[in-house]
Amino acid sequence: MSVAEPKYLFPGRAVASFFFEAIAGDNGGSSWKCKKCGTEKQSQKGYTNLRSHTVACVGKNYESQLQDHLKKIGCYVDNKKGNILSQVSRPKGSIQQAINSFVTSNVNELRAFTWIRWLSCRNMPLSEIENDLTKDLAKAWRPFSAKTIRKYILATSNLVAQSIAKELQEAGLVSLILDGWTADGASFHYIAIFAGYKHPETCEYTEVLLAMQPTLDEDGAMDADAHAELLDSTIELYGLSKQANVLCLVGDNCNTNKCLARPWGVPLVGCASHRFNLAVKYWMEINLGFLMLSRSCRFSWAKRVI
Repeated sequence: MSVAEPKYLFPGRAVASFFFEAIAGDNGGSSWKCKKCGTEKQSQKGYTNLRSHTVACVGKNYESQLQDHLKKIGCYVDNKKGNILSQVSRPKGSIQQAINSFVTSNVNELRAFTWIRWLSCRNMPLSEIENDLTKDLAKAWRPFSAKTIRKYILATSNLVAQSIAKELQEAGLVSLILDGWTADGASFHYIAIFAGYKHPETCEYTEVLLAMQPTLDEDGAMDADAHAELLDSTIELYGLSKQANVLCLVGDNCNTNKCLARPWGVPLVGCASHRFNLAVKYWMEINLGFLMLSRSCRFSWAKRVI
């Protein structure tokens, strides 16, 4: 008589210890927090709920993927106790770090990254991912719904912001670079905020985009107070302080930027070409003879062209 093959490659306790973290539940029950997405799950009897969530979060073939991953890093699962062990002697911390690399990198993430890159680099709306023609062309990577890809984009932006914040805090001092752009003539005014800093590892000058959005004012105000509110909100998002971290502001020599720099007590490094233009105008005003000569030359040239 043939022996039936097991339904699962790994016991439930191995799935629980690998993909979840045990936390205190309500009324003394068993609760688990997914290491990948942070969702909390109840599991009173058995591990069915945890397995179902792993399928939805990681993928249907998570067991075969996990098995291949463990072979690559020289680990295996103790089917009796459900523990993940190493085939060679190594520190316990390095084992956990090696197996956690599977949780943070798998096919679902690569699939999401591919679609996010395609939508953003081509400046496409999220609804494009649900277009029938787009679906027909997507042979290698099955499309998500617009709602799901939006969820991935927001989650990715949070992770990127955390990574940038850590690097900026390690750098210590930053310069904030500001510039504005008005879409469709006067419809929306967007403000781009960059951080310029000395990279903590390479020691090279680096710039990174922190925000590009309209002001936070509900009425769409674009005065100095609205700009200041957006700047305060942005540096707070990245764990920075204008007193301890902001070295200077870099932007156009407009009154708004000057009003921003004064209360912060930092210098405003204005646009070099604008400063040069202002200097030339001032020099020509105090040298009226040269100004009159330049105007006559311009008039003569225009008359000749006509």
